[in-house]
Amino acid sequence: DIFSQKVVTISIALTVVVCSIALLLPITRQISISAGGVALAGGLSGAMLGLTGIGGPPMVLYLLASRLDPRLVSSFLMLYVSLISLLMILASTAYFQISLFVMLVTLALSPVFFLGTMLSSRYVHHLNPKWVRKISLLFLCLANGSFLILQI
Repeated sequence: DIFSQKVVTISIALTVVVCSIALLLPITRQISISAGGVALAGGLSGAMLGLTGIGGPPMVLYLLASRLDPRLVSSFLMLYVSLISLLMILASTAYFQISLFVMLVTLALSPVFFLGTMLSSRYVHHLNPKWVRKISLLFLCLANGSFLILQI
């Protein structure tokens, strides 16, 4: 089945790896942020989140390919991930797809997430923006590449 969760998830992971490798190559021209581009990346992120539970890659790749300061991109992505996570928790709770145990674990781990966010906002901006970008893209490649290897 072409729309099975495994096929869709592998397709998304493969797309992220290919796009990340493309973004790691020397860039001669970066894209400008536009309302249409944000709507497209956000729409793809929402569709992917609904289909697979993985919603960030289109927006992350779109912002990493932009001319924006990597520190601004990092701050925006932290906000984006926080809001998407909160919306997923609320949606899952509304449809009774989340147990009390999962809710308690989520609440217990929330301080770790926010501590990581605060530490990265405080210390990442001291790093070279080009290296932050490369490290982010390498992480996307490694995470999704290892996922692909496990699925094949």
